[in-house]
Amino acid sequence: MSQTSVAQLENSINAGSWNEAERILFQSAAAQPYNALLLRALGITHYQVQRHFLAASALKLASNAIELDEEVRFMLVTAYIKVERRHWALAELQHLLAEDPENSTYLHTLACVYYAQQRFTDDIGELQKALNHQPDFTEAYDRLANARKQWETLTRLRNRTQGDFIKLYG
Repeated sequence: MSQTSVAQLENSINAGSWNEAERILFQSAAAQPYNALLLRALGITHYQVQRHFLAASALKLASNAIELDEEVRFMLVTAYIKVERRHWALAELQHLLAEDPENSTYLHTLACVYYAQQRFTDDIGELQKALNHQPDFTEAYDRLANARKQWETLTRLRNRTQGDFIKLYG
């Protein structure tokens, strides 16, 4: 990037003009498509302007060449979740949890992924871990109550279906 572009980028970021920052970084990335640091910056900028698919793409490409710090890797996780790619988020969350297994935010996010996959017992387990590490995590209590309700409903329906099956074919 030229010094002029760097100065324009700094001004755009300082002014909170993320669309302008995105434009500058996009032009630079077109000239240097394999520059991992530039892709990381572009991914962060895409995320700021709510272009989550583009953010995920740029951040994943960057992560193939450089190690993303925890904050940016978590941004990649949330971008995956926003574009309905929870199975991709799961792999990144497991990487983050390997580094910081007691992080309540990561545990809560993992629980949300499990909930979306209707893995309610896993969801409940992760929420309980999060609450063990951070007892004042009120959102986790709300999610835990909802997960338990869903699990109970699913169990009740499964038992009713099994009973109906036995009555018909038993």
